[in-house]
Amino acid sequence: MPLNTSAQLIVRQRAHADELPPKFILIQLSSFQNKVAYYTKTRQAGKLAELRKDADVFNKKMIADYTDNFTICPIYFFADTNFLDIKAKKFDGLVMDKDLHPVRNFKVADTNYCILTFNHPSMSTTDYSSTNPKVSADDPYDAYYANTSVGNRQRPVLLNPDFTYRHKPLPNGANNKVVTPAKGREYYRFESKTFDISYKANAAGLQRKIELFYGL
Repeated sequence: MPLNTSAQLIVRQRAHADELPPKFILIQLSSFQNKVAYYTKTRQAGKLAELRKDADVFNKKMIADYTDNFTICPIYFFADTNFLDIKAKKFDGLVMDKDLHPVRNFKVADTNYCILTFNHPSMSTTDYSSTNPKVSADDPYDAYYANTSVGNRQRPVLLNPDFTYRHKPLPNGANNKVVTPAKGREYYRFESKTFDISYKANAAGLQRKIELFYGL
């Protein structure tokens, strides 16, 4: 095999000097808006109520996992219904603490932070455009809300502040370490009996990956 080809197969494991760990992470809480819209439109009140209960449990498991097992930088939360404002850096009153109380006067001086979602990972806007040459400039495609998935299991997806995907070797959720949290993985586990909604402990694994990559 040619040397240059072999080198391309080696994935960098450590950050460069100018690559810094995130100062904080904004974690998106899920209301599963596509499902909500469907059951609202089809007037399935029972399913809608069940969905909202499952979404509440899902978010509580996520909050507990990251509150207990992620300590290397501050974490905050925001509702997915506010993602356009968060993307536009309109944080005041929309960013919440672990008790879901608004954090007032939340100011950001730079872009050294990340967005964390938990869903089926999607292609980046750049990748999407390269595989869809006829896409128009005003295509409403968004890196997170796209239907085009690059994986078939839900997992944490770490994004840039503009909600674009972080490519390897940057920690991005796809390359987490497997770490068992102190309370055990089952403590944070949730799987809906009705919907394609599930949560598995991942905070400790993401933290370990970030620690190793940035040498913390």
